[in-house]
This record gives sequence, structure tokens and C-alpha cells, in this order.
Amino acid sequence: MTQHMTNTLPPHSTTWIYQSNRLLTDTEALEIREKAKQFAKQWTAHKMEVAGDGDVLYNLFVVLMADEQVTGVSGCSIDASVHFIKSLERDYHLSFFTVGNIAYLLEGKAHLCSLKEFRSMIDSGALPADTLVFENMLSQKQQLIDSWIKPYNQSRLKNVHVPEPLHFTL
Repeated sequence: MTQHMTNTLPPHSTTWIYQSNRLLTDTEALEIREKAKQFAKQWTAHKMEVAGDGDVLYNLFVVLMADEQVTGVSGCSIDASVHFIKSLERDYHLSFFTVGNIAYLLEGKAHLCSLKEFRSMIDSGALPADTLVFENMLSQKQQLIDSWIKPYNQSRLKNVHVPEPLHFTL
């Protein structure tokens, strides 16, 4: 599956990255990619066509983009994109809003685990500290190109607090 966006949208295009809670099969990735492209073709804001695109990267991420200099994306159009992502969750039994998972690259393939598991693998030496990770909190296409993937030891993720699970006794 695609590992880089292949659209012609400009570098300033607003970008939303949705990370799945599991790797997609190749078939699912192709189907979802087609649905994302169809969604982007029909995406509107205030009844005006959004200059947008959608894709699936690394069989793990759904990425939507919009050139807001052509048409600004606002409340209703953002709601439409979230409804689209929620429909993918229902259709494919996924979650794109799971918190606490980290995606990383090993031999060019994406892997997924909890941040706590990942840190344990780093601490034990099972993974090197410079393992490439995905930092999904970005907002523009150029950031996706330049800094989406970076070594863990240079990423913001190394400073993220991982809370211990709460246990209640009755």
C-alpha cells in the first residue's frame, strides 16, 4: 500500500491523520483508499467544493487533506469528515480514536503497540532508541513530508506521560 501521499495539493494544505487501532489488510486498505478519495471528491464547505484528497498510508493511517486557500474547512465540513471516519470504523470494525498506541517502522513496515509496550521494548534493548515513529499531531502537508516520521529519541512521544491503568475494588 502507499507510503506517501501522491496528490498535487500544495504544501500548506491542512492535514488530518487518523491512526487505526490495527493494521489494515491490503484489501481493506485499497477499499478505504478508494472511499477516502470518493469522500474528498464530494467534500463541501458552505456548499462549495473542498479542494481535498484522501489516502491510506502504511495500511494504518487514513489521511485527509484540504487546501483551505481554495475553500476554508469549517464546522459542518469537519463534521462530515468525522462522520466519514466513523463510517469506516463501523464498516471495518476499527477505531481511529484509540489513545495510547504508538506506530513505528521496522524494516519499512508499520507496527503498532501501546506506548507502554514500546517503551518497554526500548528500555530492554529489543528496539533501538532511534526506532522511527509516527508523530500524528501535525496540521499541514509539508509537516507530513518533513517530520511525520522521526527517531523516537528525537520525537515528542518520548516525553508523553503514560498513566497507569486505574483499578477499583468494591
